Amino acid sequence: MLFIYFLISILVTTCMFRFLINSDSVNHYLDLYDYPNNRKIHDKKILKIGGIVILFCWLLVLFVYRLLNQEHILGINAAELDLIMSGSFIFLGAILDDIVGINAPKKLFFQLISIFILINSGYLFDLFNSYLLNIIVTTCLFILIINSMNLIDGIDGLSSSLFFLFSLFVILSNNYLDIFSSKYLIICVIFLGSLLAFIIFNFPPATVFLGDTGSQLLGWLAAVFVIQVSSNFILFSQKIYLLSVISLPFYDVFFVMIKRYLHFKGNLFGKIINIVKPDQNHIHHLLLFVGYSPLKSMLIITLFYLFCLCLSIIPILFKSFYLTTFVIVLVLNISFRLFFERKLKLTNNQVY
Repeated sequence: MLFIYFLISILVTTCMFRFLINSDSVNHYLDLYDYPNNRKIHDKKILKIGGIVILFCWLLVLFVYRLLNQEHILGINAAELDLIMSGSFIFLGAILDDIVGINAPKKLFFQLISIFILINSGYLFDLFNSYLLNIIVTTCLFILIINSMNLIDGIDGLSSSLFFLFSLFVILSNNYLDIFSSKYLIICVIFLGSLLAFIIFNFPPATVFLGDTGSQLLGWLAAVFVIQVSSNFILFSQKIYLLSVISLPFYDVFFVMIKRYLHFKGNLFGKIINIVKPDQNHIHHLLLFVGYSPLKSMLIITLFYLFCLCLSIIPILFKSFYLTTFVIVLVLNISFRLFFERKLKLTNNQVY
């Protein structure tokens, strides 16, 4: 039954994408295009409706599922309502950016509202004895993970492929951690179907982009998973290990922010402002500057992340090696980045 709805989700989403790609009047009216500039690798305008279509088709198929199985269509509990409210603010900020364009502080405003709703609902990365310190850590972690999927979405197929692998990890882990009940499994499966259909259109050369709506939504879902699963663990090493699950996008944005902070010549306020300014220092930029094509860059990064996920499943299976896995995955991500930075210097294409 799960597989049937997975296929239905793929079919519905594929049809929707084909309709919108060929519907010039709708696209012209909404102007949901990503236009080329000096920071982007595409040389023509491309629709950025991926996140909107994924969300719409996911909800549509889920509605049909509940209708056919005689479930209450709008039956949600208080915890689920908080998730919907939180996700709505992420969606609102992101779709405003897609339609009219808003700056980083305004996007952060919507993200913070979304985060505080979840924290108030009990989503807390409980690392320390101080409640205030845990709120600060949780907020920073949410912001980094949400924006990591957004900022790494710089080449065709990358962000969506990384999240697809992440989702498979979540479903596999659920067999051992009991993260969510069976009623949520169908929600995940339907979402995966929509995401897979999008990847087909987003695969290099892409005909559709995720847009901010899609990339922030994926980042928000990844952050919710990490914070939620952390409540299943007690030890510090177990909780910090969870960063290995979202290793490549998380460490990429973390390393880039450190680099921006250290390289900016100015006062402390200027350094802090500089860490949120866009640049071309992300891992996919390094591979492109070295000389790899967008397709090869996407495949190299995705395969590396798959390897990190294979390592990250070890503590789930054996209920041990949490700190060891965290250190190994961290060192691998540092080495992965340093390898391409060194290779870039050797090609005399320094851009820093």
